[in-house]
Amino acid sequence: MELIETTISEHIRNQGKREGKIEGKIEGKREGKREGKLEGKIEGISEQIAILESLHKQGILSKKKKEQMLIPLRQKLDELCEQMPKAA
Repeated sequence: MELIETTISEHIRNQGKREGKIEGKIEGKREGKREGKLEGKIEGISEQIAILESLHKQGILSKKKKEQMLIPLRQKLDELCEQMPKAA
């Protein structure tokens, strides 16, 4: 009887470890996708800001218009940066 209890206990423990690893992998993939999407959005907004600044330097865009267009981009960039997980 003792041998069966040990085997059952070990089976339950091993099953829990397997399930934990699977859940960890799934959560890691989810978190990675989320971070990747955020990084992509941040990069896209940063590129838009750089384009607006370049257009201003070239004299194509007035300073006033550039600032008006940058305000919502910078707000969105700040929001996205706040959502990014902090580095440990």
